[in-house]
Amino acid sequence: MSRRSAPYDFRWLLLGAAIAGTSAGEAGDVQIHGFIGQGYVLTSDNGYYDPATSDGGSLDFREIGLNVVCRPEERLRLGIQIMSQDMGRVYNNELAIDWANAVYTLPVQDWEADLKVGRIRTGHGLYNDFRDLDLSRTSVFLPESVYYNSWRRLYLALDGVGIEVRSPDTAVGTFKLGAVYGTQQIPTDDPILEVYQETVGSSDLESQWGVQLSWMPFEGLTIKQSLLAMEDWTIDFAPADPTAEGALLSDDSPTYEEWITSLEFIRGRFSLASEFTYWKNAGVSTYTGATSDATETDDWQQSGYGGYLSAGWEFTPAWKAQLMVQSHNLRYSGTYPETYANSEQTRAIGAAACWSITPHWLLKAELQRIKGIYFLRAADQPTPGEYESEHWTMLALKTAFDF
Repeated sequence: MSRRSAPYDFRWLLLGAAIAGTSAGEAGDVQIHGFIGQGYVLTSDNGYYDPATSDGGSLDFREIGLNVVCRPEERLRLGIQIMSQDMGRVYNNELAIDWANAVYTLPVQDWEADLKVGRIRTGHGLYNDFRDLDLSRTSVFLPESVYYNSWRRLYLALDGVGIEVRSPDTAVGTFKLGAVYGTQQIPTDDPILEVYQETVGSSDLESQWGVQLSWMPFEGLTIKQSLLAMEDWTIDFAPADPTAEGALLSDDSPTYEEWITSLEFIRGRFSLASEFTYWKNAGVSTYTGATSDATETDDWQQSGYGGYLSAGWEFTPAWKAQLMVQSHNLRYSGTYPETYANSEQTRAIGAAACWSITPHWLLKAELQRIKGIYFLRAADQPTPGEYESEHWTMLALKTAFDF
């Protein structure tokens, strides 16, 4: 499928910097950071977010972002990040506010406590808070067995309030506890909703919340447990012929929960990371019945579990390499979702290398051999809904610059 990418509009990025800088006034310094990345993805079979990846590869993988942070006073921090991303068929260089919030540090003796309000990051898993920072990892992509790219909006941040509490050093290490609560505005063309392969009329998520507990028993080791939940998610569809028997009218999901158990160990040049996820979802789909004035419902349930294990080594300050294995298992009942019919089990093994040309400019490459199609989307295939092979290979190259 051919399409023309929307042009970047730097005026919005400059506007974000101006707003945050103005808020700072003369009371504190303003820190401005940005990043630019360009990628190339080639697959032996199947389309990875773009049908063109299996036909000579695709350059439609890029992002540009700007974040501004300032301190109008000692205990108050204001920040905003605006980002434009293109990932094959999704996002299409549309500018969006990733996060924009105010953080107030409470005057608590020994402990540290931050209150947050605005569009705040969820803190879900090890890497969601800085998933766009290429300098923080060796691989091109985060492991999709845990960090599914088309769900980026829900994973990264929510509109609401949060609190983070950090303990002082103790005999058993340090602890960090976080909680967030709010909601989410999900556009009808968001890639999250493309799984239905139907025209979405409206999407309404009542609430989203999460909790995280991290334990650092000694320097270099982090153990973390995270929970992220969505409640009362209603999606109304706009079928071409709503009177046709079997036309999908709505989908109601009262609850979605995902747990992530994380471990990260860094010692010298060696790094080890592993995360395990378990999620479950249930809902009711409503269809047009045998007559146009009648409806039928279908109760469905989904659950999945998976994870990854990665090991990295820093050969020199400029060269790093990583090996990774990952898997995901999906279980469902009911007729929804038919697009997942062949994606029960997915396995992958891969390697990545990163060369830091300068402290702020890098090149990286990643190669994965994959069995299964959970990492793929039906709408991105050369023939939508039809996968070319269960066994496939992906090569990803990327260059990125930050300042």
